[in-house]
Amino acid sequence: MTWPMILLYAVLMGLPFAVVAFAFRSSERVASSLIVGQTWKPISFLGPRAVDDDVPLPHVTNVPNVPHSTRLHVIVLVHGWLGTPLEMGYLKQSLYQCIRRRHDDQELQLRSPSTKDILSKDPIAVSTLRHNETHCETQSFVIHSAECNSGPILTSDGIEAGGRRVAAEIDSLVAYYEKECSGRELKEITISLVGNSLGGLYARHAISQVKALSTGQGPSGAKVVPKFFVTTCTPHLGVSKNTYVKLPRWMETPIAHVMQQTGLDLFRKSDIIQDMTVNPRFLRPLLLFRQRIAVANVYGTDFQVPTPTAAFLADTQSIHEAINVGAETQSSHNIVMELQTPQKIDLSEDYSLGHRLSDEEVSMRLDQIGWTKILVDMRQHMPITGKFMGDNVPEEKDRLVVRSRWTARELLQEFDRGHFRHFPLGHTVAVANSKDALNRYLTHGGKAAMDYLADHIINGLEEA
Repeated sequence: MTWPMILLYAVLMGLPFAVVAFAFRSSERVASSLIVGQTWKPISFLGPRAVDDDVPLPHVTNVPNVPHSTRLHVIVLVHGWLGTPLEMGYLKQSLYQCIRRRHDDQELQLRSPSTKDILSKDPIAVSTLRHNETHCETQSFVIHSAECNSGPILTSDGIEAGGRRVAAEIDSLVAYYEKECSGRELKEITISLVGNSLGGLYARHAISQVKALSTGQGPSGAKVVPKFFVTTCTPHLGVSKNTYVKLPRWMETPIAHVMQQTGLDLFRKSDIIQDMTVNPRFLRPLLLFRQRIAVANVYGTDFQVPTPTAAFLADTQSIHEAINVGAETQSSHNIVMELQTPQKIDLSEDYSLGHRLSDEEVSMRLDQIGWTKILVDMRQHMPITGKFMGDNVPEEKDRLVVRSRWTARELLQEFDRGHFRHFPLGHTVAVANSKDALNRYLTHGGKAAMDYLADHIINGLEEA
């Protein structure tokens, strides 16, 4: 790598961090008094919108109060670094639309929210009512964007602090809605999480502290079932040696310090990423989920979180089985490949290793948990696409070898390339980032992948 490229990367990475740190450091002491002991304010599931504007309420009518078994599905979306609850607004909208498609108007018990309401930070609450010859069943869905880490200050104090806040918000959410549904013979509560970027690491840490997951029941005794744990463009290996432009180790240190504790965690100057990889306290709750999914950009389109760390791929022989090979639905949703790793982890192993794990060791350990990896190709949706730089995307797709089994090493060789042939905005495009009008315009190409993910989640939740 040439020194000009290193300096360019340092400017691109370090300057925004420095500006944010300078702008907010002076107010951090004041803000911290508001953060300590902060609790999530519950929202009303049944009543009209509250007078207090600080308490967000979903735009829905009364959920039917009928004497039969009820299932409550709680879906929590967790944004990333410097993010807001609006960041995953399109996925929230897609989840809602998927529920609507699966039920006719007689089954839906709601007043349709407007597009403005869906793309706001307010949760969406939807109930469906189904009858058959023997009984009827209500399923209620709550789609909630976590608010506890919103803003630059609350994403700078590290993975552990952010994870604790997310855990407290989830417990408050479950307790409140369990109480709201208590008059309807609540049968079970399912919990699903979708963490974007740093939000995926927050979510991995949070599930170790969510009381409803550790006890298997809500405060009032309803059964709690973990369903989907999803990360999108999350740096599971950290970003040390996994930056878009490979940095010398000495340059990582000042950038990490500018990003404060979060930077130290991501550049693996602390032990938190390693601890979440080997400590059974973090692995056991992750194993409880019915499915773990990691969405990752390929072909050098993600500047912030490149393919190796998003899909935790390293130079190993870890086996990945291709699934749904050749499915038309995949190609129409910008999905190159869907893979599974077999679950074969042994939690009885001693995790007090006494040394820093390499990327290869972290990757292997995560693969052993058993994941579905969805690789997405957003090259044709970059503001400056490869066709202006001599990169023929369709021809390259045709050259992709179709096979049923890959090693991590082979996947790296195939997909961790193409850097500097596109304007690498895949990190925001892949999730159709909706935090403001500019992002919604630039990232509309990622909607198809989020539709695919939403459909998979809702279909899985509605299975008996």
